[in-house]
Amino acid sequence: VIVQSKAKTIVSTNETSNCKGSNITLHGELVGGSYGTSSYTFETYPYSPEPFTGGTLVTFGGDQDDQIAGPFNIGFDFCFLNQIYTEFYIGSNGWIGFTYNSNWTSYTPTPLPNNANSTPKNCIFAPWLDWWPNYGNSNNNLYYYVSGITPNRRLVVYWINCPMYNSACRYDPTKFGTFQIVLNETTSVIENHIQSKPICGTEVATQGVQNLAGTVAFTATGRNQTI
Repeated sequence: VIVQSKAKTIVSTNETSNCKGSNITLHGELVGGSYGTSSYTFETYPYSPEPFTGGTLVTFGGDQDDQIAGPFNIGFDFCFLNQIYTEFYIGSNGWIGFTYNSNWTSYTPTPLPNNANSTPKNCIFAPWLDWWPNYGNSNNNLYYYVSGITPNRRLVVYWINCPMYNSACRYDPTKFGTFQIVLNETTSVIENHIQSKPICGTEVATQGVQNLAGTVAFTATGRNQTI
C-alpha cells in the first residue's frame, strides 16, 4: 500500500459549555495549512483485495495494445502529489494517471524517475509491464468501479486474467496477471493488490508513482524495473 500523509489545521467554532451526560455539536472549519503530500511511503500488509467482479469494462482503440483510455470520473476528489483530481486515465500497460499525453504509451518499464517523452507521468504504476488487455478483442480483462459511501468511497481499477504481449506467455493462463489499484476518498491512500504477476523470461516491471515532470518518483522496494 502507498500511504499518503497530509497536514492541515482545523478550528472548531460555536463551542458551548458541556455537562456530563449531555451532547455538544462542534462546527469544524479548515483554515491555513495544506492538504496533500509531496512524498509517499510504502507499507506491505495482508492481501485483502476489493472484489474482482463487476464494474465498467474498459476497452481501447486499435488492437487494444499500448493504449490509453479516458478520462473517467473518479467519483470523488482525490489528492495526488498535492493536486486535486476528479478524473483519471487508464494505460493498458498497468497504470492509471491524472494527465493525458498521447505519447505516454511505452511498453518498456524503466527505472523511475524517468522524464523520457514516452514514459507515463503523473501516474500510479501497479505494476507497469507490457500487458495486452482484451487481446484479440475477446477477453474482458480490465474494469473500474466506485464502492462505498461518502466520505469513504473507493475507486477500484482492476486487471483480471490479463495476458502479456510477450508471445512466449500470451497464451499460457498460468502467466496471466491479476491486480488492482484502489484510490481512497478523504485519506488519499493508494492501494495495490497484486494477486498474480507472473515471471515471463526477462520481462521486467515497475511499481510506484511518478510526478508530472518525470523528475520525482517513489517506488516499492525491489520493484523498480525488476523481474
